[in-house]
Amino acid sequence: MGTPKVDDFSSTLFQEIESIGPVLGPVMLLLSLFLIFKGHEKLQFAAAITGAGIGYALSGLVYEQLIANDIPVRQDQTIYVMGVLIVICASIMAATVQMSIRMMAGFFIYISFSGLFVFLNENGFEVVESEAISGGMAIVAFLPSD
Repeated sequence: MGTPKVDDFSSTLFQEIESIGPVLGPVMLLLSLFLIFKGHEKLQFAAAITGAGIGYALSGLVYEQLIANDIPVRQDQTIYVMGVLIVICASIMAATVQMSIRMMAGFFIYISFSGLFVFLNENGFEVVESEAISGGMAIVAFLPSD
């Protein structure tokens, strides 16, 4: 069995979008406006909505792959396949959004401290021998992240 090309995936997605028709435009506009103005306040909700959209877009492709691999799925069970994909993708996105924010904050702190140490070393301050810098780092490390 050959591997499908990217064009095949995108054509399936565009067929799904075209089948919804003019209803999709205002819904996407309202969703976009919500994310622009309130997305930062409801980050997990916005991530879950994005994951649900990804799950919906993948449902046609997954159903076609199930049929192509001779897995018995009836035509009336497509709604179940779509529902399961929507729930799984929305759950993954909502669960990992906080983790990814914390990882980015950790990377930012690491890069900031590294830049500070390079700057201090270039200007003649000894970072390793200084107790003031070590104490400052200890205080910053224990500050709450929330």
